[in-house]
Amino acid sequence: LKKAGKRGRVVYHDIRGVYRRFLHSFIDLRKLEKLKVVVDAGNGMAGKMVPVIYRGLPLEVVRMYFKLDGKFPNHVPNPAIKKNLRDLQQRVKKENADLGITFDGDMDRVVFVDDKGRAVSSSLTAALLIRHLLNKKKNYGVVYNLVMSKIVPEIIKESGGKAYREKVGHSYIKERMHKENAVFGCEHTGHFYYKKNYYADSGFITSLIFLELVSSIHKDGKKLSDVVDSLKRYSSIDEYSLAVENIEEVIKKVEKFYRKMQGLKKLDYLDGLTIEFNDFWF
Repeated sequence: LKKAGKRGRVVYHDIRGVYRRFLHSFIDLRKLEKLKVVVDAGNGMAGKMVPVIYRGLPLEVVRMYFKLDGKFPNHVPNPAIKKNLRDLQQRVKKENADLGITFDGDMDRVVFVDDKGRAVSSSLTAALLIRHLLNKKKNYGVVYNLVMSKIVPEIIKESGGKAYREKVGHSYIKERMHKENAVFGCEHTGHFYYKKNYYADSGFITSLIFLELVSSIHKDGKKLSDVVDSLKRYSSIDEYSLAVENIEEVIKKVEKFYRKMQGLKKLDYLDGLTIEFNDFWF
């Protein structure tokens, strides 16, 4: 092997300040109200970064599981699993907090708990965010995946935006956002995407925008739970996953069975099979 002519060097640079300023650029810091917030970091990276990003904001932050630990001694940092939210829900009620926030291990996903200690679904979170964002800029595109509640496209249209329905998966959402020049994208898993963030998802950006919108709710003399309840137009059941050997064959059997039922409205093959009836869909 040929010997290198010039030795390289290692340069250490702390980019946390730059990162903090970039995240703060997504909101009007002057509009933040004094809020009591319980944050469950799940022993993941949020424990390192929340003190940096939330520093200087008018927040009373109650910390849960901020010590970084890859063994995750308290619970796995996956907010999509209900049991992982229990500690946060109980603490929000105990502390009489305005809301709770929990991130996954690398902070690209986020889930919120309202002042009554109830988890806010990703569809309702998206609806709140969309209404807040489109209140500033009308006629902008929003991409959502087809698993989300009908409340999402309804709020997009009610808020003067353009709704784009897409397959499940971050690559599909990002590509569609880029194609449609959409400002926002959302998925049922707690991923929320922003054009200004290079079409990428960010739990931190979402948490800051959510804090801004909760502040606006408080200025109107309401609580987060009041607004969440006003958006509960539909019932829903949790996602259930099971393994099958022949996916296409199973989907054909499901289609054949439900085709016979009265009230069938539409069959959709955008991503797997979506069957819509007059008063329900799956």
